[in-house]
Amino acid sequence: MASVVYNIAKSGWMNGTIDMDTDDIRARLCSTGTTADTAIDEDTVATITMDESDDTSYAAQALAGESVVTDDTDDQAEFQSTSPIVFTLAGDGTTDYQGMLIVKYVDGGNGDIPLFFNEFTGQPIAKEVTSLSVTMPSAGWCKIA
Repeated sequence: MASVVYNIAKSGWMNGTIDMDTDDIRARLCSTGTTADTAIDEDTVATITMDESDDTSYAAQALAGESVVTDDTDDQAEFQSTSPIVFTLAGDGTTDYQGMLIVKYVDGGNGDIPLFFNEFTGQPIAKEVTSLSVTMPSAGWCKIA
């Protein structure tokens, strides 16, 4: 479940500039030096210390099957996608992994819009992993109550 939901995402959901069903949403793997877990008021990834994986096989992963589900029982909306998200790695990163930054893809770089950060349970995950499979929590990747 999301540890941080960025203010720019909340505004984008309210004014319609971010559509979780149709926009290109991607997961970026962050290492332990990131500020993605605390930088709630940042508008682009340019202003976040990403500390994105430097593993030679790493690539940000596009989410598939995105949907927004209304949960009337718990009075919330949940963002879901096909699970798990799998990062294929070479095991040669220089720092351990702390979590995933979920972004609205703009340019694949500093212009991407940060939506929310999911910190790994039991983190950090060792930098030597060669495959990292992240399973969506039962209430989705992010919920708004």
